[in-house]
Amino acid sequence: MLPSLQASSRRIALCALVGLLVCGCERAPVHPGLRTADLPALIPAYEFVFHRDGLGEFSFSPDGSRLRWTGPSRWGRRLHVRNDDGSIHRYRVGGSTMHWSADGRRLLILADQSGAENHHLYRLDLDDPNAEARDLTPYPGVRVWLYRILDSDPQHVLVLHNRRDRNVRDLYRIDLASGAEELIATNPGDAVAPVTDAQGAVLGWRKSEVAERPRGKPRPAPLRERSALSRETEDKTQLLGVSGDHRRAWVLSNKARERTALFEVDTATGVGRLVYEDPHADVGRVVMSKRTGEPLMLVTQADYPRIRILDPALEADLKPLLNEYAGMRFGYDVVSMDAAEKRFVISMYTHADRRYYLLDRGRKTYELLGGSGQEELGRTLSVPEAVEFRSRDGLTIPAYLVRPPGTEGKRVPLVVLVHGGPWSRVVWSDPRRNEDMLRAHFLANRGYAVLAINFRGSTGYGRSFLTAAVGEVGGRMQDDLADGARWAIEQGIADPGAIAIMGHSYGGYASLMALVRDSSLFACAVDIAGPTDLVRLIEAFPPYWELELSYWYHFVGDPAVPIDRERMRRTSPLALADRIEHPILIVQGKNDVRVRAEQSVRMVEALRSRGRPVQYVAIPEMGHSLGYWAHHLRVLRAAETFLADCLGGRAARFDPLEWAARLSGRLPLFD
Repeated sequence: MLPSLQASSRRIALCALVGLLVCGCERAPVHPGLRTADLPALIPAYEFVFHRDGLGEFSFSPDGSRLRWTGPSRWGRRLHVRNDDGSIHRYRVGGSTMHWSADGRRLLILADQSGAENHHLYRLDLDDPNAEARDLTPYPGVRVWLYRILDSDPQHVLVLHNRRDRNVRDLYRIDLASGAEELIATNPGDAVAPVTDAQGAVLGWRKSEVAERPRGKPRPAPLRERSALSRETEDKTQLLGVSGDHRRAWVLSNKARERTALFEVDTATGVGRLVYEDPHADVGRVVMSKRTGEPLMLVTQADYPRIRILDPALEADLKPLLNEYAGMRFGYDVVSMDAAEKRFVISMYTHADRRYYLLDRGRKTYELLGGSGQEELGRTLSVPEAVEFRSRDGLTIPAYLVRPPGTEGKRVPLVVLVHGGPWSRVVWSDPRRNEDMLRAHFLANRGYAVLAINFRGSTGYGRSFLTAAVGEVGGRMQDDLADGARWAIEQGIADPGAIAIMGHSYGGYASLMALVRDSSLFACAVDIAGPTDLVRLIEAFPPYWELELSYWYHFVGDPAVPIDRERMRRTSPLALADRIEHPILIVQGKNDVRVRAEQSVRMVEALRSRGRPVQYVAIPEMGHSLGYWAHHLRVLRAAETFLADCLGGRAARFDPLEWAARLSGRLPLFD
């Protein structure tokens, strides 16, 4: 577009924005159950995704001399680093993850500037208050993984990247001062990761399960003749720590058992002693002492966060802080500690906000460092309820129900929310740490009851629940979602004539399939980056995924096996577009390398050629993730308008930050 025309278009858009301001800020609900409900104030969409004022990501350097966090600075957010002398330096850097170098003099930042998941490793020198991040791996189109930070060698780190061969990862050592790179070990071609000791010496390679079935190459006859589906999941054992005398080790393992548990192992005999197991969920996060090598606390979550403190001294030190939250539903975690383990950063979270405290174990004190800054928002949001229902084949399915405030005793519109993965799950947490909970609270504020379902195949519930999803993509995994909606009707929660389904990634796929299989139950669907052609999905995955596709082959199928390919075709929404009648909103990032834009484009074309009602929002710079606030905001705004038309909930007529993003060029001026 020519500059003069672009400026003219923006002036027109600005005039339209002023017109919307004059016309009013909110579309009132038209659903009968909501017109008389005592709904709270409508929260602008930007308040859910634009967290300029909050503080977070607190972390101590290994020696405890520095504390870093992210927080506001002028009109944006900055990285803050406080030194022992009390001085604070601010840096304009960002990235998906940040790590301290072993000596605490630098931050190592993984960041993707492309939107195509090609992360590079950056170095930020903290001794220089004016430092800028330096790209240590400036290779176009290459994906980098930070493999190991060496305590014994703080001047170097080990990284993996696929510059030599896009299909595999080789191991390199990088000098943090000069940026010089040295190849340490070449991937043999069938390995997913090296195995090294604490000093970084290579002991071998962890081989891929699926190295014998590379994409695009002939399969051995036995692999061509049988399905790749398999209910035989591998046993997993993870070493967490070793005692100072090397006589004891602690591991997480599900070997010969239903759920992952924590064990203490005698290193001389190999005999293990069960330390902790949860009868309903896998043991997930374990906080380990770097000083003693022993476990300090662990977390499980079948429904709500359940934390078990294993160290009596830590339990005593945390008790005064935990007492502040007595009577509330909450969770907590140790997010950082100094080397002496005298100062901890503790995060405390509710369903609505998260706060960070500095626990000084020597002084027996704690002080508030900062938090999400959403206390006002928290007074408006409902506490998610952990619920269960029975699937039609008798499996117990866990879920979270978020009810819109002020609708007690009324049947209201329902949105079934489907998480991505599908080997993932929804967790009870604050909105800033869980995108599914963020969407659930946003939709509840618009007047919808939201049922976020951990359908079969969701992780954290044990081996049998996971493998119940084998071969059931498009089958019983869909049944779980429909059974959840019917449960909500039976409970008097949902209006049976006003039910939608919404999800991201796999959740988008499941939303499309719901309109194929259960058109009498679901009135409309919101698909965010959902696959529509399962065969093409797997065949077009990034090349460096090649050796890590065992879950896809074992659960969904191998496109090179005829029986699998045909089943995948029959359960692809693109092949079933003629069976879809109800309205669909499809949102897609053009830079997505997991679910490529062609998946959505072909689906939109198939629906439009049949005269079906479909809205399409393409976001130019968005990848598969919705990590950037402007992209997430656009998705929420499109969804609230679409669902208001379909289900009769309320919606904002405009959002000031969405228009600011449009006028600044961060979003398309017009979709």
